[in-house]
Amino acid sequence: MGIFLMTLNGGETRAFRPRNAQHESFHNRIKSRVVLKNYGGFLNMFTSRHQVVAAFRDAILGHQNLFGKGILHRDVGMHNILLGAPGAKPGCRGIIIDLDMAVWFLKIMPSPCQDYRTGAQRYQPVDMLQNMLELSKMQSKNPVLQTALDDLESFFFVLLDILLMYELPRVPFQGAETTSRMFMKGLDGKELVAVIATKNTLLERRLDDVSGWWGDMCDVLLMEYQSLLKKIVKEKENIRWDKSISAEEKYDRLKELGSIEGSKPYYLEVTKAFDKALAAIEAEEDCGRDDDTFFDRHSSPCPPERQAAVPLPRRNGNLKRPFRAIHPDVTNVKRTIKNVRSVQPIDDERENENEPGEED
Repeated sequence: MGIFLMTLNGGETRAFRPRNAQHESFHNRIKSRVVLKNYGGFLNMFTSRHQVVAAFRDAILGHQNLFGKGILHRDVGMHNILLGAPGAKPGCRGIIIDLDMAVWFLKIMPSPCQDYRTGAQRYQPVDMLQNMLELSKMQSKNPVLQTALDDLESFFFVLLDILLMYELPRVPFQGAETTSRMFMKGLDGKELVAVIATKNTLLERRLDDVSGWWGDMCDVLLMEYQSLLKKIVKEKENIRWDKSISAEEKYDRLKELGSIEGSKPYYLEVTKAFDKALAAIEAEEDCGRDDDTFFDRHSSPCPPERQAAVPLPRRNGNLKRPFRAIHPDVTNVKRTIKNVRSVQPIDDERENENEPGEED
């Protein structure tokens, strides 16, 4: 669900080496081809609320399916989620792509604090940024294990980017600056301490400055998603700061929390939140709301009934003089006009002769 992937293996570099050749630096490389179905555009090319919310919902389920097969994506971002093909069925309306940073966590899961690469900083989970900061200072105290729960946090920041930074389909927000949008702009900063603080603030504060075009159901969706992430953060903190257990036990408990079975309740909860938002959007559409015209109707400074009541100004003919007319008080005026052959001076008499309907 959410992704179609087929890998075809070709030649291997070891086939081109002598049979008994050995070298410690040799690494066998396999030529592979990845075949993907053709889907819609990037997530920020959405055309309606239903389309983008459904894309998030199905991409998250696609992520869960990958995780269930032992693959952790680790690079959830704006350009790694595609819209489904037009008319796609539920389950294929959002596609998660780009497995460059994915790992087989059931086989070769990186040890804590050893591999924190996880995509664009703007969408990185707080734990991974904190891990990077501690590694840069050689002050890592608590085990940090990247799991599917961290990717769910990345999905949240992508959703936040869409709802806060777009007031209409394909139209970035251009109104007055709000607190949340100022925070969003700070997510690409170079100071990790400031970025971590900003992300924690976005996870805690009330996000009530979403464009009115999105509707109340999207506000509720953000609140429910926030509530889910707060629950996850609290569970992790309870484990990390428990002084009665060793670092190895903390690692095992965090691993269990983010395991395939441990993450199922969180996937289920976030899916229900998206389903609720989709149902509310569909109910509005059944009542006659059209996303293409809603914003114009509700943001017009002059209501339609007032616009109809204000009469348009009447035009009393063309107030300008004809091009060739000359004011009667002006005498001995010569002008030049261009014709095909040359530029000739024309006096008043010749001009009057050429104007039809005038008496001598």
